[in-house]
Amino acid sequence: MQTTIANQQAELVWAKCLDFIREYLPEDAFKTWFLPIRPIQLEGQTLTIELPNHYFYEWIEEYYLLPLRKALHKYVGEQAKLEYAIIVDKENEFEGKLVLENQKSVSNKATRTISHPIEALRNQIEGSDEFDSQLNCHFTFDNFVESSCNEFALGVGKKIADYPGIRTFNPFLIFGKVGVGKTHLAHAIGNEIKRKNPKAKVFQVNCEQFISNFVEAVREENQLKNGAVKSFTDFYMQLDVLILDDIQFMSKKEKTQDNFFNIFNHLHLLNKQIILTSDCAPKNIEGFKERLLSRLKYGVHAEIHPPDFNFRQKWLNRACKTQGLPLSESMIDYIAKENFSCVRELEGVLMSILAQHSIMKRSLTLELIQEVIHNQISIQEREISIPAILSKVSKSFQVTIEDIQSKSKIRDVTEARQVAMYFAKNYTNLPVKTIAQELGKRDHSAVSHAVKAVAEKLKQNASFRAKLEEIASQFKVQLV
Repeated sequence: MQTTIANQQAELVWAKCLDFIREYLPEDAFKTWFLPIRPIQLEGQTLTIELPNHYFYEWIEEYYLLPLRKALHKYVGEQAKLEYAIIVDKENEFEGKLVLENQKSVSNKATRTISHPIEALRNQIEGSDEFDSQLNCHFTFDNFVESSCNEFALGVGKKIADYPGIRTFNPFLIFGKVGVGKTHLAHAIGNEIKRKNPKAKVFQVNCEQFISNFVEAVREENQLKNGAVKSFTDFYMQLDVLILDDIQFMSKKEKTQDNFFNIFNHLHLLNKQIILTSDCAPKNIEGFKERLLSRLKYGVHAEIHPPDFNFRQKWLNRACKTQGLPLSESMIDYIAKENFSCVRELEGVLMSILAQHSIMKRSLTLELIQEVIHNQISIQEREISIPAILSKVSKSFQVTIEDIQSKSKIRDVTEARQVAMYFAKNYTNLPVKTIAQELGKRDHSAVSHAVKAVAEKLKQNASFRAKLEEIASQFKVQLV
């Protein structure tokens, strides 16, 4: 009886959430991604829903997490949590939890943070049987699509997997725009090294996690005098392979840079492999001490370029086979000819086609593919991203995007920049550090200041509010 009541409560709450979410999305997107979801139960402030497959979870998390979070906070409560059950097939069910208090949920081992970092690192130093590499086991060479846009980086990566620590390729810095495969390649190298030598101590860490754990170690040592910083440093110095993702986030973090400099020197001297990823080439990384920057220029650097036609074609063929989606060669070529800038955009199109075919029971035709691509492009144009924000704010305030991203302190430019930061902070899931970097390579405190300044002006200036409401309406959101 209690289960039935829980189910009824879940259905009522989810119906209200759907009505709320529907206001934020194009009708086609709403029908494709939200109507197939089934509420299972509501227990306290935890709602459990069932998704047709894992790609639904990834797509919703990537593009629709903001309206989903707002809906749950409104109808479930401020401490709302969402548990999900993802049905892969009749014999295999994947379950997990999406915690909506966080800016971005984690769905695999590769991106999680360590709950008690210093304690965990000490345990690993002491030689536990299982060394947690934090590698994503799904990122391998076998499923990395090779093309002219990444063949040099892949070639170096395979060489390193065969001979980790070789001076010529140490460190190995992979750089390129978001979504081109840097992280996949870095993990693939680590996984191959582990496959060939299971005892190798390979550790992957995101730069933000590295910084956070270091800061915690400093705080713990200052309070308890327990050598937490030494434990942190000792852990990294005993590695065979260090994979550090998004090193650009270490910009202006001088104490963290000093610690990493010592770790780098120690590992490099012992011919231990260092693999780094960045969104730009070493010569363009700002906010780094010269001595560390010179170390980053050691070894070899490889850029991964945005997907070309050959890559898109290969990726689509492989993905269609994996998903059992029988697209014809002409259909695949049609999609591949669209100039999608990253794998995520390609995946979005394919998942939309899959959803329309398997859930909405629509036939696979060229017309369906054209419709999906058109809707996808429309969604991207309305998507609240840094480029979209810059485009709309620059037009509204009649300044150039280059001005907003510059160091200019002209009043109109400064105001436009603050508005861009306001929208990025309130309507995207991007970390503050990323927003600060994208909008003029500033310190993250500038974003907090901008948000407060804009919020204050919204209360006092009606014409200013009207201008921002016009921008917000283009994104189909309301000012917070």
